[in-house]
Amino acid sequence: MAKVLGNARKCYIGSGTGVWIAGEQSNQFDMNGNLVETSDKESTWQTFIQGIRGATATVTCHVDTSSAQQLSLLTAITTGDDVDVVIAEYSFKAKVASCSETNDNGSVATRTFNLTANGAVTIAAASNNASTPATT
Repeated sequence: MAKVLGNARKCYIGSGTGVWIAGEQSNQFDMNGNLVETSDKESTWQTFIQGIRGATATVTCHVDTSSAQQLSLLTAITTGDDVDVVIAEYSFKAKVASCSETNDNGSVATRTFNLTANGAVTIAAASNNASTPATT
């Protein structure tokens, strides 16, 4: 099994392959099947069917007031617009659910964006973002 460094799996914002979020420190992507239990009172084991699927992502980056991608995420909170997101082999449209900033004394200020997929997630052939899209 090939191992992939986490820093190779960046988050990109924008149509197509997108543009890397300047100052990104980490990201996390979660998909779920929202299982629905179907067992009855005589069942000795739980049984399930898959419910409505969903996905979320969290991206933490250094605050960069010149980053068009950070600005588009902040703007999307107020407008309710979707943003195009690509993380490794996953691409999806998302609503920006929240943004929190950490501004500790003596530390670099950070922003954490919480994204919720708005519709289906597309899974491309396995990738480690080796062919990285443009950066700004």
